[in-house]
Amino acid sequence: MRAAKSIALNMVGEALNRLVFQILLVFAICFMVGGFFFTYLDPGEEGKMLKDLGLTVITIFGMLMAIFLGVGTVAPEVDRRTIYCLIAKPVKRHAFFMGKFLGTAVILGISCLVMGLFLVIALYVKEQDWNWGLMPAIGLTYLTLLLVAAVVMAVSTFASQLLSIVAGFVFWGLGHSQSFLGTLRLHSEGASRTMLDVVGRLFPNLAAMDLRQWVVDQVYIPPSYLMVVTAMAAAYLVVILVIGMIAFNQRQL
Repeated sequence: MRAAKSIALNMVGEALNRLVFQILLVFAICFMVGGFFFTYLDPGEEGKMLKDLGLTVITIFGMLMAIFLGVGTVAPEVDRRTIYCLIAKPVKRHAFFMGKFLGTAVILGISCLVMGLFLVIALYVKEQDWNWGLMPAIGLTYLTLLLVAAVVMAVSTFASQLLSIVAGFVFWGLGHSQSFLGTLRLHSEGASRTMLDVVGRLFPNLAAMDLRQWVVDQVYIPPSYLMVVTAMAAAYLVVILVIGMIAFNQRQL
């Protein structure tokens, strides 16, 4: 565990210097520019549009960060052969994998937190009200990003970086299409129905973790609902990480 912690801290230090603050700056610029175009709306509608815009930008930037951080953890270390120095210390492969994931999780957490606070402050300036109700939506978005990053990391242990990136986008797309796939399943039969059943069981319902519309419409979010979707995400995350560690342990270096 100590080795995993050291690897995670090293990764976070490097990423903070190179990547995160540049993305946060772009987020701030996009948000401010978008907010400028909503000034013609009524105050209530303007607040709704800003919430929707802010949460959407957090989701999009977070997804891109999760995918490219995930693909830039294990595979480059193997390609540059720097992993041999770590393993020779010795560092267990599962500790290396978990260290990289924990580093990714911290970076994504910092990014979501800073962007979320920026959104809350911007809304306070507009509405003179602290919109802390945004935090559950941002929290579930963060869990979704962890799932995507874990999938990309797991695939990168045995496939190319391009295939890992594609896997991340496919996972994201199918996870947000579970409702549509369920409708297709009702009108399908034979092999098509079987395939849709498999996809429905293998992929989590990421759309259930997207609370943007709930927040924009100021719908009450039951704590029990948050607990259920959080437990679902945690279960999927554990399974994906275990698969990734097993695949990495079996890889020939």
